[in-house]
Amino acid sequence: MTSRVRVGGLTDIVELVAGGESCWGLNRKGELGNGDTTDRSSPTAVSGIADAQYLGSGKWHYCAVRAGGSVWCWGDNLGGQLGTGGVTSDPNPTPRAVHGLPTS
Repeated sequence: MTSRVRVGGLTDIVELVAGGESCWGLNRKGELGNGDTTDRSSPTAVSGIADAQYLGSGKWHYCAVRAGGSVWCWGDNLGGQLGTGGVTSDPNPTPRAVHGLPTS
């Protein structure tokens, strides 16, 4: 049986995207985008992405298309999935711009 629970602190939500293991909760790869790797039991704002128009998620990373068309990603980058031009085992807990993509 599936049950629903209202999540406090969320208003005016149009769309929700959840990764493979978190939307809030686990944050070991910085996938919550709030600047650290501390687990959270309630929603936390992503640092600097208040104007997100679209969201996408992987297992431990997320990307957002911002109002101006730029793409920003955060979380795990072990496979280079953040598009920042490198591969690292260190998480990127703060969104970083993906360069080289058209904005329109």
